Amino acid sequence: MKTLRDWCDTHKPDYAVILGSGQVFPPADTKAAIIEIPYNALPGFRKTGIKGHRGVLKLVTLDGSAALVFNGRFHYYEGRTFEEIIRPIELVREMHVENLILTNSAGALNPEANVGDIVIIEDFLIPFDLGIPGSYGFEEEVRDVADGDIIGKFKQAGRKARIPLKMGVYAFMPGPAYETASESRLLRDLGADVVGMSTAPEWWAAVRMGLKVAGLSLVTNVHRPDAPPPSHEEVLEEAEKGGVKLIKILHRTIFGNGILRRQS
Repeated sequence: MKTLRDWCDTHKPDYAVILGSGQVFPPADTKAAIIEIPYNALPGFRKTGIKGHRGVLKLVTLDGSAALVFNGRFHYYEGRTFEEIIRPIELVREMHVENLILTNSAGALNPEANVGDIVIIEDFLIPFDLGIPGSYGFEEEVRDVADGDIIGKFKQAGRKARIPLKMGVYAFMPGPAYETASESRLLRDLGADVVGMSTAPEWWAAVRMGLKVAGLSLVTNVHRPDAPPPSHEEVLEEAEKGGVKLIKILHRTIFGNGILRRQS
């Protein structure tokens, strides 16, 4: 913990990122300086239990900018408590980092969507009561809206990298099973564009802690009436393929035009 505090005091990171299933940032061949801290070395953390979630906090610096990158998250379907799921958010606040980016690997509900699409989360749909605490230290009403400045940086990064970005509504489902055809139709009729098993609880807590939050969904499968549900292995495979685009968006958002990969 002392390593983390000293690093944050020195580099004063502007961003923290929590990555979704199968996603890796920065890439292995980056020019960034990286210090890795395993989750079980952090107070209040345990090892991650789902494949594709490594369970390592990366302290990343590049061209004068710095970020905390959580490679891995905790989920309700693992039997984790709300307190465990939001522990990374509490740590971000403790380190005085103001901006939080949440990413996930998600299923698209519109059959016209494509695997590899990247969706900026503009709103949430949670179709049931999760028993999330009604307050987290705030008495006043807090709106769960995405931060406009971060969204603006996403869009600017997409234009510079020539990567199209869509806006959409994220539906949170507890898992661990993927949605049935009937559930997919219901969620789409309710106005959702993508669906996944994370992000909403962390977002909920983050805005109540006063953080600026925005999110990106990487489409790893498309729900179509005649298609079987995906396997977790298929999701991880598509996350790795589509992750190249996601890396570019995150990199330009956090580090600007700094060099991402080593030059040959």
